[in-house]
Amino acid sequence: MLPVLGPFSKNKTNWYILVCWSISITLLALSEPKKDLVTGLIRQVLYSPFQQAGEKVRGLYQVHLENQKLRQQIAGMTVENGILEEQRLENHRLRQLLELRSILDFEVIPAEVVTRDPIFRLHSVHINAGSQSGVLRDLPVIDRRGLVGKVTEAFDKTSTVQLLFDPGFKLSCLVQRSRVTGIVSWKTGQLLKLDYVPSNADLQEGDEIVTSGLSSIYPAGLKIGRVIKVGQDRESLFKTVEVSPYADIYNLEELFVIKTYPE
Repeated sequence: MLPVLGPFSKNKTNWYILVCWSISITLLALSEPKKDLVTGLIRQVLYSPFQQAGEKVRGLYQVHLENQKLRQQIAGMTVENGILEEQRLENHRLRQLLELRSILDFEVIPAEVVTRDPIFRLHSVHINAGSQSGVLRDLPVIDRRGLVGKVTEAFDKTSTVQLLFDPGFKLSCLVQRSRVTGIVSWKTGQLLKLDYVPSNADLQEGDEIVTSGLSSIYPAGLKIGRVIKVGQDRESLFKTVEVSPYADIYNLEELFVIKTYPE
């Protein structure tokens, strides 16, 4: 075997050269894959986290856009539901008003509240019916619950209505159950008072107060309110009576002006 190797068999330097040459050839052969492997490792270590973070940011932004779109849709649906609910309530009120109008024994003029005095908002309102519709001064005004007040001014297409809560409003009335008479007027807040009721009169909480008919303005029997408190001052000849009105004076919308009624 040694003769075959020739000069390499006895010279160690030649062996070293052969080994180095073989290693070099091997490294050259493997240089490109190693380069690709190193590049891949560098890319995985340095670039991959940023790529993942970018994908997460894009995903979050996409979710944000979808949430924003959903919020817009919810806002639109909320507005639409509010409008539909208001229309439903309006239709319900109008049906009640039509039913009330059909059973009334007197002729009425339908009207809507259009404005309130910003300072004296509980003293008067303006309605969208005037003399062209047959509205005249001093005609009584009701809503679907009871008496509201009376017309104080009638213009061509609008009118002014004095309300029960005006300090100058006074009205002859009676207790429907016992027929005791008195004068109703505003007391405070959302309450009325019944004056000039004798101390020995038959009156109790829950009694219904109606118009007496002792007036050229109001027909008898219009509902005014219900007695909620009865007191007695020993030094007075009269009872102290608080009445809660049936009409919602704070939230008037649709009204009726009573044009004519049976004598």
